[in-house]
Order: sequence, then C-alpha cells, then structure tokens
Amino acid sequence: KTEYASPETPVNLRVRGKALPGSVVKLPFVDQRYYKS
Repeated sequence: KTEYASPETPVNLRVRGKALPGSVVKLPFVDQRYYKS
C-alpha cells in the first residue's frame, strides 16, 4: 500500500513467526561493493 511507502514509516515485520519492529528506508539500503563496467 502507498501509505507505507514513505521513508521512516514504522512497520511490523514477521520473521520466523515473531513480530519485529522495522522502518521503511530509501534504496539502496545495502552498500554497493562491486564495480560495473
């Protein structure tokens, strides 16, 4: 849903049956460690 798309929006995540807090972040959320030629 678009209401959850804004950065810093708090969300609940379900990981292996446990509810964990999380938040929406801007992409890329992982550092790019490769060189593309």
